[in-house]
Amino acid sequence: MKNTKKSNPVLKSSKSLIIAITVAAFLGLSFLTSACETNENGGGKKDLKKLEKLIAKAYLNFDIQQMMSPDFLAAQEASVKGEEFCIDWDFFYNTQEDVSFANKPKVRTEAIDDSHVNAFVILDYKDWGDPVIMQLIMVKDESTGQWLVDDVIQEGSETSIKQMMIECANEQ
Repeated sequence: MKNTKKSNPVLKSSKSLIIAITVAAFLGLSFLTSACETNENGGGKKDLKKLEKLIAKAYLNFDIQQMMSPDFLAAQEASVKGEEFCIDWDFFYNTQEDVSFANKPKVRTEAIDDSHVNAFVILDYKDWGDPVIMQLIMVKDESTGQWLVDDVIQEGSETSIKQMMIECANEQ
């Protein structure tokens, strides 16, 4: 007896279509996953490493203040009483004295999102004993793409410098 069973062309094309859609979906998902990983682990990490080097250099050159955001500068200006500034120490270096480094500043960054980063800076001063740890709250300027310091939180403090400035300005 001969097998007279014929394949149904509609069923055959439906199976081919299902397989094609499944393969396309899998490849699309694989592409998106790899693109996200490249963005987060490739470009994102490179950008954060550049930012870490920029911050370390700014600390070494004693010009980290040049990286303040407009909002942070406005809070500082508002907190000045006559000729007296309510914060009477260098809040970037956590000192009133001149400093010399025992070691280069070490910086570690954590991305919050595309336009916000926390930067933790370890400052090791000569003859100070334990290093000082500063947390910089960084924001990305949308028009220039530059990272700016929007706030500083000193080790052991629960209040940000910006908040201290605002409170001081409100007391006037």
